[in-house]
Amino acid sequence: MSIPLCNPFAKAAALLLPLSIVPCLAVADIVFSAKVAGPVSNIYTLDDSYELHRLTDNIHWRDIEPDIAADDTVVFASNRTDETGVDLERRSENFNIYLVAAGKKPRPIVTSARQDLKPRFSPDGKKVAFLRRGGDGVQLGLAARDGSSERELLSADDIFDYTWSPDGERVAVTLRRGEKFLLGTLGIATGDSSPAAVEILESSDGTPPVNLSWSPDGRHLAYVRHPFDGGSRSLWLRDLASGGERRISADGVEVQAAPSWSRDGQRLLFAALVDYSFHYDEQAHQKVYRGGMQLFSADIRGGSRQLTDGKALHRAPLFHAGENRIAFLHGQTLDARSLALGSMDLESGEVRQLYDGVAQRSALRAN
Repeated sequence: MSIPLCNPFAKAAALLLPLSIVPCLAVADIVFSAKVAGPVSNIYTLDDSYELHRLTDNIHWRDIEPDIAADDTVVFASNRTDETGVDLERRSENFNIYLVAAGKKPRPIVTSARQDLKPRFSPDGKKVAFLRRGGDGVQLGLAARDGSSERELLSADDIFDYTWSPDGERVAVTLRRGEKFLLGTLGIATGDSSPAAVEILESSDGTPPVNLSWSPDGRHLAYVRHPFDGGSRSLWLRDLASGGERRISADGVEVQAAPSWSRDGQRLLFAALVDYSFHYDEQAHQKVYRGGMQLFSADIRGGSRQLTDGKALHRAPLFHAGENRIAFLHGQTLDARSLALGSMDLESGEVRQLYDGVAQRSALRAN
């Protein structure tokens, strides 16, 4: 049953407080991309005292897709180059993988002539996986945190997403080879330079998983199915021991990204479009959207409730502060170009706006 609690913007005026006087709620460090100007973005973290820290400071490049390790070191993708001048002849940009810690300059750990994207720390923080696009297909790569070694784990026509197992010994991946869509896992063998064999969990030709999230207890794999022949994007949960799966999201909602987990592996948070449609306004020369993107809480048995309502955009939810609160991004409209970082109490529905100026396509990651 849907239980709308509140719309973040309905209380924004009353709850918008300077970060320095917001009471400390023992929130884990959260990392995101902050908007600078135009497409330029920097990497910010929010600590457990609600203080903001800018880890990168540039006015030229896009620092995107950050992930954070337990020691607060951040890995991210960036199109940085040594030249900062405007190149009117440039027809493409090149993303590589960088590492940065507070008080230090970013340093590259993965570089190539192709697009190195979506870096994610292993659970122990010692390795970084990433996707390499361009040329012949897509590769899942693995690099040492210090950049001393790099190897290819997997190659496919396309790789939609991947997620680490909580023990760091395996990676789950969803990919396409020819006309087949595959969901599987592969081991991270030490010292083996050859591509790893994929243990197939599922092979299909119509409704592949496109977003993955491994539960912290290692028992479940959550994923979003995206039908290419019509139908809604739905959230599913696979029991890795039995192989059985259960649909988590309700009919009529369009789940937008992989869910985030509570630390005990019993609850999930996800964002989904509700009552969504759009049309093109010929007089205004723009798309007009109907509905909103809402936040949901669910448990592994399939029970769920809706946490937000209205026509606003809410997305990228994750648990924090002892899992009694959640952090999330929100905008006043579905096509908002700049988002705000908010925090919600799950019992009362109280919302605090923590930072206004998150990059449009940013996600949230926590250590």
